Amino acid sequence: MKISLFIFNPYSGIGGGDKTLYRFLNSVNFEKYNVTLITLSNIKKFSKKIKIIKLKSSSTFISFFQIKKIIANDNSSKKIFFQCNILLMFQLYFS
Repeated sequence: MKISLFIFNPYSGIGGGDKTLYRFLNSVNFEKYNVTLITLSNIKKFSKKIKIIKLKSSSTFISFFQIKKIIANDNSSKKIFFQCNILLMFQLYFS
């Protein structure tokens, strides 16, 4: 089973983070990972292999409740969550 990779980039278009994220996403092995990009703003299209979810939230903090629900509803046994705006990485394993 593939590993689910969730990337939260709330404010696309601010700073150089988008360029780094774009390079990272182009290097992902899509045979091993299912990638979901979660954002609060409009975002340019990436590969069709990347699922993009735009949250209806004005706050990064409040959006974590929605993100938790998205991750919990995923069927993968191994999940990784990466938050771009504060350069913090979590690995979440749900059974």
